[in-house]
Amino acid sequence: MSVASLMTLGLNEQPKTAAELDTHIATLLQKFTTEQAEHQQTKQKLSSIAETQSKALINEAKLAGKITESEVAEWEKMAKDNYSLAFAALSKIPAKTQLSGGVTIPGSDSGNPKNVDEFEKLSDKAKLAFKKEHPDEYKALFK
Repeated sequence: MSVASLMTLGLNEQPKTAAELDTHIATLLQKFTTEQAEHQQTKQKLSSIAETQSKALINEAKLAGKITESEVAEWEKMAKDNYSLAFAALSKIPAKTQLSGGVTIPGSDSGNPKNVDEFEKLSDKAKLAFKKEHPDEYKALFK
């Protein structure tokens, strides 16, 4: 290493002896090693955070029905490689909607009749139970 390079790295004045130069080089080497170790620790922390964030994104998408179990590994790899691209792609996929929750089968809502004809089709036991449990609805059927 030249003296000019050492001056750039933090040597304040030109060393007078080889021992001073060796001491300064050893100090720079130790500083470099320490910073390199800190850099590796920071990289590992960032990698761990990115992996956790990616898994959370993919798990949320799976729970929302945006992706299937068989697609999880592929999406995790994509999110690890390019999180923002995976996030953008998943945000454009609509969540799975449950259609069966909005379906009503006629006459299936707790067996309550809606008109006199439906009431007449009930068994005698069901008619008495309806009259006892829903007196206001019973009266409304015969108005």
